[in-house]
Amino acid sequence: MEKYVFFCVSFLLIISSCTSESSEPRKKPDINVIIIDNKISEIIAGGQHQFEATFSPLDAEAPENYIWLSSNSSIATINPAGLFTAIDEGVVTITLTSVVPQKKGPIELSDEMTITVLPIEIEQILLNRESLEMVNGSTATLNVSFLPADAKPKDIEWSSSNNLIATVTNGIITAHSTGDVIITARVIGSNIETSCQITVNPIVLSSIRFDTENPLKWDTLEVGQTRTTQLIFVPDNAENKSVSYASLQPSIATYTVNANGGITITGESKGLATIRATSQIGSLIADYRVEVVTVPDLVIVTVEKESFSVSTGFSGVINATLTNYSSQPVFIQRFRVLDQRNDIHKSVLIGETLEPSQSYVVESVQFANAIIPRAEYTIVYEGKDYQCVLFIE
Repeated sequence: MEKYVFFCVSFLLIISSCTSESSEPRKKPDINVIIIDNKISEIIAGGQHQFEATFSPLDAEAPENYIWLSSNSSIATINPAGLFTAIDEGVVTITLTSVVPQKKGPIELSDEMTITVLPIEIEQILLNRESLEMVNGSTATLNVSFLPADAKPKDIEWSSSNNLIATVTNGIITAHSTGDVIITARVIGSNIETSCQITVNPIVLSSIRFDTENPLKWDTLEVGQTRTTQLIFVPDNAENKSVSYASLQPSIATYTVNANGGITITGESKGLATIRATSQIGSLIADYRVEVVTVPDLVIVTVEKESFSVSTGFSGVINATLTNYSSQPVFIQRFRVLDQRNDIHKSVLIGETLEPSQSYVVESVQFANAIIPRAEYTIVYEGKDYQCVLFIE
């Protein structure tokens, strides 16, 4: 009986002891390591990666927060949730830190990793032109674009299939001669390339004209006199400047072609003539228009009026000047001023030879109610008399 009582008491004590120990809370261990989960070493610019934070031992109490840092935000960024974004080529260090509690007090734990951000690789290059027409001697520029659009540009090597036709430097094409050529752009260090078909055309004339002072007016040429003129080509560097000439009135004016390509025109007889030049390419036309005159035709009278009135007929005073515009000396025999009634207002017996460009002035010719006055002057040239008339208005 005593043994039974002892056994029961002992059993109750054991049960009581076990119940007391299991009712006390179990303490969690301290965190001694924090870790960046799913690390990477490389990523392409523009890409993203989600990192996770973990700790050891796993049964420790989780930290209250984590801090993510990037060593160079121009290369890559990371947000508070661990989302990593690659921005530009380079190397960046990502650091994870957290302040965790321990029995001896809180401490800071960290982990880090180094990531290389790789550039976006070029897959294709394009030129701004697939084909291009140029003229000899001109320049043009080709521009390169890269695909994908955010790929990092690289140096380009340029080449021409025929440097005699066109050369290329840094995308600038210079045309040297007529023909077809292919310009190629290639990414250095790769086989990525593209090309442009270039056609170099000859420089073609756009217009031709004679080097007269005013091509719309008639030039003046004496019978037997010559005049040399030259064509002006536009543009001057046109490749084909071949022209043919013709006199449309060969009895009045003829021409000869000079060694330098110009022409010498000769006045043959009095009248109007046109010397025509026609280009071989484009059939462009230039006309040299000339009035062929005799020497007496070039002795000209000009009138200067003083206190002049025409209310009741011509009244006042004039001064008359005779000028020899010809290339030969001429003899001026007489000068007089008459009106419609043949009343003589002035008569001068000159009897002088006027050399080329020389003048003779008849001063103070009086008028009083004259009707249609005129100047008459007699010229002697090569033994012939020429009667010339100028109506005064």
